[in-house]
Amino acid sequence: MNGRFSIGSLLCVILLATMLSSACATTLTSTPTLEPTATQVPPPTAIPSPTAISVHLLSKSPELILVTNKPYRYSSVPDNLVYAMPGMDKVLLANELQYYDDLIVDIYYPPGYKFETKLPVVILSHGLTDVAPNDLDKDMGSQMDWAKLIAVSGMIAVSAQAGYKPVENSYYVFDFLAANADLLGLDLSRIGFWAGSGQGIPVFWALQDKDNPNRDAFKAAVFPYLNFDFADPSAWPKNISLFVVKAGQDKNISASAMDNFVALARSNNLSTEYIELPDAIHGFDSFQDTQDSKDTIQQALEFFKSKLLQ
Repeated sequence: MNGRFSIGSLLCVILLATMLSSACATTLTSTPTLEPTATQVPPPTAIPSPTAISVHLLSKSPELILVTNKPYRYSSVPDNLVYAMPGMDKVLLANELQYYDDLIVDIYYPPGYKFETKLPVVILSHGLTDVAPNDLDKDMGSQMDWAKLIAVSGMIAVSAQAGYKPVENSYYVFDFLAANADLLGLDLSRIGFWAGSGQGIPVFWALQDKDNPNRDAFKAAVFPYLNFDFADPSAWPKNISLFVVKAGQDKNISASAMDNFVALARSNNLSTEYIELPDAIHGFDSFQDTQDSKDTIQQALEFFKSKLLQ
């Protein structure tokens, strides 16, 4: 895993701009969503021959700051999670490293981390185009809280700016992480993913890419209230385990679509935990302060730990 991540299937992304359904603009008095103004990005239509790219190379391990000292960035969706753990305020952060061109990535580390050991990685997927230069999915309150929870649970969380080509840029993130794995303290033989709502396309494409040299490293994925359009679990690596959450009152994603995805995943021998919350809404982890919401977030973190730390 040393050196630059090979992009044997660098994408020729054709962005067919489509607006999210009108449900994505609902207010918090009905069924809220995490991305009220963004556009969902379809997957590429073809895989061209490899094209050389140049990601940023580090000369030393980054300086880490307390996550509480992270400079403020505006987010149109600032809501935090309804669940917290002790030590989240002690999480360390490599803040806004450039990974490709002028795109930036935040890397969250467990409290007290000093680059003495390599830790497994959870990548938070951002599959929606940034709506403005200073309104980035990675700075949503819920996304930052998930990253902090992952870090305080003993793993490294990666949350990158998606830019206007989320799928293509997600490959550049992989390149950056692989090229700088030693200096960043990353164990890239143990990789997990988190994706919710309309954020899944980059993960689906990575999992379906049979030429991806990191394919065997994909160990776990947590998918709460996720839109599974374009997902083809029959092409996913068989060693990945899934944690899928269905929100029974979700007005954006149908219950049958979630059921069908889980049935297809299981029929293709993918280990799949399916959590069904009959009273939960879309974005329950931020907008529904119930014991079910809190328990499910905790279960998701334990799932990551069981698949990536053992």
